[in-house]
Parts: sequence; C-alpha cells; structure tokens
Amino acid sequence: MRVADTSFGVLLATSTDDGRIGIPPTPSIIEGFWQMTPTEMEEQIKNLNHWTREVAQFLPLLATKEDLKAFATNEDLKAYATKEDLRDAVAKLATKEDLEAAKRYSENLTLATRHQIRQVDQKVDALGRQVDALGRQLKDVAGDVKNIAEQVAILTARERKKK
Repeated sequence: MRVADTSFGVLLATSTDDGRIGIPPTPSIIEGFWQMTPTEMEEQIKNLNHWTREVAQFLPLLATKEDLKAFATNEDLKAYATKEDLRDAVAKLATKEDLEAAKRYSENLTLATRHQIRQVDQKVDALGRQVDALGRQLKDVAGDVKNIAEQVAILTARERKKK
C-alpha cells in the first residue's frame, strides 16, 4: 500500500493498487469536491451542526399550511384588478390640466352668473321704483276720482233740487 501526502490532505491508495496509475496532481473525489482530512471533516460537521441549530431556532416561526389557508390564493387574487387594469383606469381619469381647465370654466360661469344676478337685481330695483311711482300716481288718480265723485254728487244734488 502506498501513501501520498498532498496539500489537500493524505491520499491513501487501496491494497490492490499496483502503483502504476499514480496519484493525480489535484486529487478530487467528484469534480469540484476535494478529499478532506479528518480535521477538515470535523470542522465541516461542527459548522453543519451549528447551522442546523440556527435553522431549528427559526422553524417554529415559519408558517404552516394551516396558517397559510387564511390568506388569499392565486385564484382568489384573480378577482381583483391587475396593475394593467389600474393603469387603464387611471389613464381615463382627469389630468391636472383637465382639472385646471374645469376650474377656470367654473369660475367663468360663476362670474357670468353673478353678473346676470346683478342685472336682474338692477331690473328688479327699477321695476320696484316704477311700481312705487305707479302707486303714487294711482293714489293721485284715486284722489282726483274722489274729488270728481264729490263734485258729481254735489251737482246731482243741485239738479234734483231744481226739479
């Protein structure tokens, strides 16, 4: 049996080895994996045990299938709008410019309406003055009619006396 010491650890040959093939320059068991010394193996096992303990600490925190049943599935989510649907819906909404134009239009309508209200108010005031003037004239005419009625009554009484 032949023993070779390499930088990758001790490589032992089997007892049936006739020694003709020789030891490869970079001994590997499988391509990409190298033979380890017992110390390296112990170190790797310690690292694996340490990693396993860390994973074991997090396992109780992970959700189970039962825990996940409370949440929506992909089928459930298909009923909701997609990003594309939302993008299309938002594209149909008014832009800032549209809103500013609508605001200007509303302000113009408000100004026009106020102007029309002022005009109507002025006309109502003018009509009120005319009604007041007509009321005064009517009182004057009523007074005149009263005077005429009194004079007619006096004249009628005189005419009756003459007969």
